[in-house]
Amino acid sequence: MTTSAFGRRVWPWLAAIATGILPALSIPPCDQGWLSWIALTPLLAAVWFSGEGSRRRGGRDFFLGYVSGLIFFWVSFYWLTTVTGIGWFILEFYLGLYFGFWSWVAGLLRPGEKVVRGNDKWSEMLARAETPARAERSPWLSSGHNLAVAFLLSAAWVAQEWTRGWMFSGFGWNGLGVALHANWPIIQIAEVTGVAG
Repeated sequence: MTTSAFGRRVWPWLAAIATGILPALSIPPCDQGWLSWIALTPLLAAVWFSGEGSRRRGGRDFFLGYVSGLIFFWVSFYWLTTVTGIGWFILEFYLGLYFGFWSWVAGLLRPGEKVVRGNDKWSEMLARAETPARAERSPWLSSGHNLAVAFLLSAAWVAQEWTRGWMFSGFGWNGLGVALHANWPIIQIAEVTGVAG
């Protein structure tokens, strides 16, 4: 295996680990709130820009998020070790599922080219010839599409944090919004929506 092939296989998992560490650094005690704005970016890049040849891409997307969740909860719930070390270790295997769910949703919303497929190769070639240049077809150039994806991913993140707060565990602690506790203009919405808002 060449170095570049190894790098292509490893970088998504390193990005998932980075996404586990960045949100943990954004909340107290490290309290680097500015990291909350970019914390999910490495995982999103890993989901969207790797694994093209995977047969089970949805499962891969889920496990990238799961790794991020394991790292995040192991780091941010370190204080549970004062109560029970084994409980702290095992609990994170459950809580990591929430990150995995969000990552799977992000994979479903992966932008891609829309090519009209015909019944045969000839129809497909004609469809490609009739569509505008590749740059004009890019989903990244549509502001409406980008805003819709951003809204849906934000809603999915808030939904998974909210669900984590009441379903099976009640561990609503350390949501990404907690990192903004010192940002007075932004946290005013919390009076109406809570931390999830």
